[in-house]
Amino acid sequence: MSIKLGAIGVQKVSAKLLEQNFLVSTPVYDDGYDLVTDWRGVLKRVQVKCTIGNETGRRQKLKFFAIRGNNFGPARKKKLYDKLDCDVFIFYHTVLDALFIIPRVKLPKTQSVYLAPNCKWRDNWDCLR
Repeated sequence: MSIKLGAIGVQKVSAKLLEQNFLVSTPVYDDGYDLVTDWRGVLKRVQVKCTIGNETGRRQKLKFFAIRGNNFGPARKKKLYDKLDCDVFIFYHTVLDALFIIPRVKLPKTQSVYLAPNCKWRDNWDCLR
């Protein structure tokens, strides 16, 4: 994913959170999460992942990457997120304008996450409350 697409995704997700009456903060330095949400004093660290990708496979699932790290330099290190990194993932699909909100502990231990367009995680605001 490009840095520009990631920045767009974070801004779109922030706007949608504000529409749902969450307070939203952005850390000065990104070290595992992109946003902090506040719902009546309940704070959650949120990692936003964004894609413009098409549906994949016979089951028509959306593909998102759930790994951290950069594509720059000789090391190109990527790793899975752990409990010290974030609490919740919000996967944003730009073409569908759809949010999928999943607690980090519910994610599979894989680099890619496949979601049906109308799965139970779509607009799952309760994960943040």
